[in-house]
Amino acid sequence: VTDRSSCANCTIEIDSIATLGDTDGAGSLSGRPATVRVDALGRFWVLDGRQPPMVFRPDGSFLQRVGTRGQGPGEFLEPSDAIPLPGDSVLVVDNAARRATVVTHELRPARMVRLPARFGDRSVVIQWPRTVLVTALIPTPDAAGWPLHLVSFTADVARPLIHFGPDSGALRPDRMPDAFLQRLTPARNGGAWTADRASYRLTLWNPDASKARTIVRQSTWFVEEFEMGLGSPARPPPSRVAAISEDAQGRLWVFVNVAGKKWRDAWPNLPPGGREVPLGTLDLDKLHDGVVDVIDPQLGQVVATGSIDGQIIAALPNGRAATYALDKDDIPRIRILSLRIVRR
Repeated sequence: VTDRSSCANCTIEIDSIATLGDTDGAGSLSGRPATVRVDALGRFWVLDGRQPPMVFRPDGSFLQRVGTRGQGPGEFLEPSDAIPLPGDSVLVVDNAARRATVVTHELRPARMVRLPARFGDRSVVIQWPRTVLVTALIPTPDAAGWPLHLVSFTADVARPLIHFGPDSGALRPDRMPDAFLQRLTPARNGGAWTADRASYRLTLWNPDASKARTIVRQSTWFVEEFEMGLGSPARPPPSRVAAISEDAQGRLWVFVNVAGKKWRDAWPNLPPGGREVPLGTLDLDKLHDGVVDVIDPQLGQVVATGSIDGQIIAALPNGRAATYALDKDDIPRIRILSLRIVRR
């Protein structure tokens, strides 16, 4: 798929419909979150991997944190995902505690399941509780090297069933494992789409984990680099696929973080002869801005491409996305955007 568009008169219209994050207090954000989810009641779940999950009402106002910090029932150490389940419950993944907790619509813990490994931040329910698609590094002979796994949650310990991925599954010393370099979204065929994080390749999987098709996007604006670098004061950061989603028409919305307009300002001034920069001195919020790319898989063409201010965190249901940025007062905020294709 090249940059040639199938709809020359199409543009992406973007509206901001809610803002998450108070100026201070319990509803304030501590920084860029790991992910944002939406439950069946339209509430936004914000997970930063450091504190218990934050829940915001559909209008963006803060509701409450779920549980407290700890390892007991209803407590969390490093929650990284809140997977919507059939009905109105949510499965909160806590990698530090190596467990997942089913939380009811009343925001109360109902059931806990132990995890065999650390999961990524965007799992997909194929058929609950029998099969959930996750990204993980599972250190067993049959699973090592595979980034994707179908996992059963029917028992008190989650049990991996199938291990697979878009490549051979071989562990290579010159590349970090692919487990957390895949982005996932449910597909209309009952399976899932996955996207490489560091390259623009999309794969459609059937519910049984067999590969249905692969799409490779060749674009002038996507800077591919497998190493997890941040660039340098003289070199822009590489592009990273942040999220994907499939709409009701079967079009793929691909959200990519690219070098921001002010990426050079993210770097402190180096002393004469200096070559290294402490990570804590980088202004990471200036490194990236967002791009949204809409692809028609049937035609194998781009429909439209648009720019988004701020770093993209997640794709959300019903044509929405979440972005992160500091406001004019340097207060961390999450914007919920509504996106649609408009023919001019």
